[in-house]
Amino acid sequence: MRRRNITNSDKSAKHKSVKKSHKVKHPHGHKGDGGGNISHGPSRAVSTSPAPSEIPIDSEVQWDTYMFFTIPCYHGTVVREEAEEALKNNGDFFLRREEKNGKFEYILSAKHDDAFHHLILNRSPQGCFIKKERMFSRPEDCINFYANSGFPIDGTTVILRTPVDQPSYYLNSENIEIKRKIGEGAYGEVSEAVMRRHDGSFVKVAVKNLKGFSTKADRDEFMKEFRFMNQFEHQNIVRIYGVTANSTPMMMVLEMCYGGSLNSYLRKNPLPYKHLIKYCTDAARGMCYLSSRDVIHRDIAARNCLLGGKDDVKISDFGLSVISKEPVKAGKAQKIAIRWCAPETLETGYFQMKTDVWSYGILMWEIFNHCQSDPFPGKTNAEAKELIKSGDKPLELPKDVPSNVEKCYSYCLFKEASYRPNFVEILKFLSPREIPPIPEEVRKSIAAKALAKNDSKKLSISKKESRR
Repeated sequence: MRRRNITNSDKSAKHKSVKKSHKVKHPHGHKGDGGGNISHGPSRAVSTSPAPSEIPIDSEVQWDTYMFFTIPCYHGTVVREEAEEALKNNGDFFLRREEKNGKFEYILSAKHDDAFHHLILNRSPQGCFIKKERMFSRPEDCINFYANSGFPIDGTTVILRTPVDQPSYYLNSENIEIKRKIGEGAYGEVSEAVMRRHDGSFVKVAVKNLKGFSTKADRDEFMKEFRFMNQFEHQNIVRIYGVTANSTPMMMVLEMCYGGSLNSYLRKNPLPYKHLIKYCTDAARGMCYLSSRDVIHRDIAARNCLLGGKDDVKISDFGLSVISKEPVKAGKAQKIAIRWCAPETLETGYFQMKTDVWSYGILMWEIFNHCQSDPFPGKTNAEAKELIKSGDKPLELPKDVPSNVEKCYSYCLFKEASYRPNFVEILKFLSPREIPPIPEEVRKSIAAKALAKNDSKKLSISKKESRR
């Protein structure tokens, strides 16, 4: 059986139509665009004939600007642990890069005999190589040789069998045109841009640029946030299209939320309670979706909510978020937004789902006060901290808010975390007829518990009646 070559794309018009003879595997469990209508770079040729050689890559500049992106099994910046998660079967392999001592190393990761192997792709004036015994003109020539010959990589027992293609969420920076800066994020600028889709159409997007002189830790955190967000697909969560992991600077591409941040919008636009309740309900729906997947956001606030084209509130900014069923302690260097923090977080440093519920209550306060100030206006952070720790409901809503809103708000701000509702209950307060956006298995679990509770009540009544 002949194996396919791992080649750079032929950009000429006569090679636009190329059939793929293999099944594409996408690692990491990410969804990418889902619809498959985003262009992820030039078409990737699949052939069994040798690709033409090019000038050997022997300098730092040539190596770092080489079009690795067009190699189908190149995954960009991936750390060792994530690489091993993506290699499911013996013979699986892909090319990645990892930063060490301020420089990128290009690494061929493979699984062989149930063990993981990470082999550095070296370079010299003569070409590139894994072992000096065998030199190649280009990275893909090296990979093709070992993948197609069935020989073990020189000096090892590793045999390459199945290339794991780059994830569908990788975007080609050449298809993204930055228009104007619209804000500043934790990692760098946020810009409005236009992205060309695979079908030739265009869509407006928001782009987060990583700062040009970022550290390895910054880049790791940037990719961590991207991979975190890429798990979610919900109308009240900011949609992510993909990332340009091999460009400088790195770019995260998200849906364009035309209303901007919720706090900026509400400051400029006084709205009736009907609209404000809708915004609270949207945020509750988004948090219901996240909490059902064990996400602790840790930074719920109006500044981290965006308004989409249909006037929907969308939860954003997952830089501090974690997935955990258990309480999570804040890191020593982590900045805590004191005015949105639950009392137990201020006392112990721990976050959990019910601390998100407290922060959601503070978000309700922001919304019904049109974000005219941060919570606890006129107070220092130290004074706000003492008020939060002093007892239930340290802030009051306007007196004329609807009773169900007031009740929901009060419950969210119980000092005792166990008394606070979960986000399914919050959504029921604000939208009683709505079915919460939770996974089917969670829904079945809730139904089973309710049924068991009902059966227990019936058994108790039956026992009482039998005693009479």
